[in-house]
Amino acid sequence: MKSEAWREATIPPSNPIRRRQNGASRNGRAISSAPCHQTHGIQPRPNVSSYTISTTHEVQTAARIKALLFNPGCAIQTFDLPLYDQGSEQYSFVCQSLPNIQMVGRLVRTDRLYGRNVRLQVRYIARWAQSFLGLDGEIVEFIPIAETNDVLGNGEFRLSLPDLSRDALAGSSAHSGELQIWARDAATGRIVVQMIPTGPGLETTRMGGLKIQASYPSEIIFAPCAANNPRVRDAMGFTLRPGPEDLCDR
Repeated sequence: MKSEAWREATIPPSNPIRRRQNGASRNGRAISSAPCHQTHGIQPRPNVSSYTISTTHEVQTAARIKALLFNPGCAIQTFDLPLYDQGSEQYSFVCQSLPNIQMVGRLVRTDRLYGRNVRLQVRYIARWAQSFLGLDGEIVEFIPIAETNDVLGNGEFRLSLPDLSRDALAGSSAHSGELQIWARDAATGRIVVQMIPTGPGLETTRMGGLKIQASYPSEIIFAPCAANNPRVRDAMGFTLRPGPEDLCDR
């Protein structure tokens, strides 16, 4: 029986790291019945800086591993390592520090949240990663880079973001990407709506995001995108359905 292969990654011990593993392939086809691409998050443990990652599935060993690496406060990194049948390789993640920038936003049309308490999450949508990772065109890789549940009564919120305009990957014109803000139910963690930026002079994208910039306007207005909103019932049990004015502002 073929022995299991492991790869060791050395990373800072204080923060989580995200990576996507590219599964084994031969002549463009997966050699196991499992999905070719698997997404994993490595959760930090106190006083631990080295983690091992299995690259074997059902006794089949992957031919290579590709990954996006992100650690809060650090630039995004990639690695692409060919793998061998036996032994292990090591990869060290060295943080390339990024400064933070501030974003101030204000929610409008909060009625579209149907009374939910939400937690706002900023995602960097790495569209260029599809080509690098060999993903299907319908799969979009994203990296959560900031979040808050501190939304004031007037809808105002503040976020501290890494300055991705200074990131060698995210800030390059050759790598398409954007920032999107999503609202999660604070109790269940489920996605509720996407927050669409509105207002004059904004550098927005057609998918309801913000372009990567070194700074943003002093206040950005965000409206919840209520398209495909899950059914919510009132106190009498009747389903609350969005009206025509509640259509997504994307």
